[in-house]
Amino acid sequence: MATNEESGIFGAIKKTFTSQAAVKRQSKRDEEPVKQTGTMPGVMPSEPVPNATELDEKFEKFMDRIGVNDKERMRALPQQQKWLLICQAGQSSSQSQLSTSHFLHLLKDSHGAGFTLKEAESLRVTLRYSPVEWLEEFVGLGGLHPFFSIFGTYIEKDTKTSDDLEMITAMVQCCKNLMNTRAGKDGIIESLGAVRAIAEAQKFLSDVNRGFVLELLAALCLWSESAHAVTLRSVESSLDDIVDSMLSLSTPALLRTKLLTFINALVGGMQTAEQQDELRQAMCLDEVAGVMAARHAQIGYFGDENLSTQLDIYSQWSSAEEELQKSTNRDEMTRGFRKLSAHVQQFPHIQPVVIDIMSHLCLLRREGTNGVVGWQIVDAFVRAAAGSPHKDDILALAQSSCENLLEELSDGNVSFKSQIADVQKQLVSIQREKDILSAVLHESRGEGGEGSEGG
Repeated sequence: MATNEESGIFGAIKKTFTSQAAVKRQSKRDEEPVKQTGTMPGVMPSEPVPNATELDEKFEKFMDRIGVNDKERMRALPQQQKWLLICQAGQSSSQSQLSTSHFLHLLKDSHGAGFTLKEAESLRVTLRYSPVEWLEEFVGLGGLHPFFSIFGTYIEKDTKTSDDLEMITAMVQCCKNLMNTRAGKDGIIESLGAVRAIAEAQKFLSDVNRGFVLELLAALCLWSESAHAVTLRSVESSLDDIVDSMLSLSTPALLRTKLLTFINALVGGMQTAEQQDELRQAMCLDEVAGVMAARHAQIGYFGDENLSTQLDIYSQWSSAEEELQKSTNRDEMTRGFRKLSAHVQQFPHIQPVVIDIMSHLCLLRREGTNGVVGWQIVDAFVRAAAGSPHKDDILALAQSSCENLLEELSDGNVSFKSQIADVQKQLVSIQREKDILSAVLHESRGEGGEGSEGG
């Protein structure tokens, strides 16, 4: 069976852009690029291409119907390709789309006895490729309540067969497709036990599908205040397992990143800094993130470049006291900018210089340790320049300011000493962990050797 990415109208769109990129790179591919042939494999236009005005109208409706986000990129396609996509959408709809009543009957009749694994796969495909209106109708007619009732039944089974596990996986993928629209998200939040079933399902999934679940839960955390509250209640019993997975050496790199992504969404969705701080302390998240960061510093240890981004995002969560200090600093900064604005208005000839400086400051990183250090260095340089006696000689001013800045950095006034101390602590911790693992590995090899000799 073709995957979601390889079949249907979305597969055709992907092939379109992939083929265009292939033509630009002049790379060899098994199938002929769309841009060269003007056709897509397995798709033939049912009618001639209409005139430009009519085609543009149809294409706009087509993009609205399938929920396209990047419309500008789609509009840039050649006319022939636009028409092919419209034709394929019509063919897919007429050939494979089942009515909402078909699935509602299966879900509601005899407590879902007719909703088999085959039907769950069919619903997954239908949710993936049907227009937004179909999904909204399915939710509006009450399809989610029986769906999650059946889902919960499989989750709660004491003993699960391989078919049960496949069913759980198929229903998780249905949820993934439901989350593509507002109606689907809101319906999941409002359905009793839905988020809990999704959260519990990760215990029985492969690493890839568990990653899908974490993405869904992260999206719900950031969707609304009520969605965050429901998600937090649903995962409370699993928080220890999440932390253990984040620290486990056997957890795949990509899954570890998605675990931290979910944690960032869970913390970020809290309404106050005090609530964020309480959750961080309850889960020992600062310590967990510290261990992950120290390990990540070892080249090639994790193998997922996105982990750095998530570690930087986590580092922004502050305690209540730090947040209060930030608020005070923001007020002072606002007052400073107002003074600067008044000064610039008074002396128009300096406006181009100030604009140039501000445009460069906007490029500085604002998150993570690197962002903090960068702004501290800028602050130190400005203070050094302001205190320099060389006001008229630009080169002397720059040299003097840099010398003063280096002196300040060497004195440790920009928190470098504390950062170096933290790094040293992390290195000691890593070395200790390495020694323990080496001892365990040596012991296991010794036991293995004795067993071999005995045999």
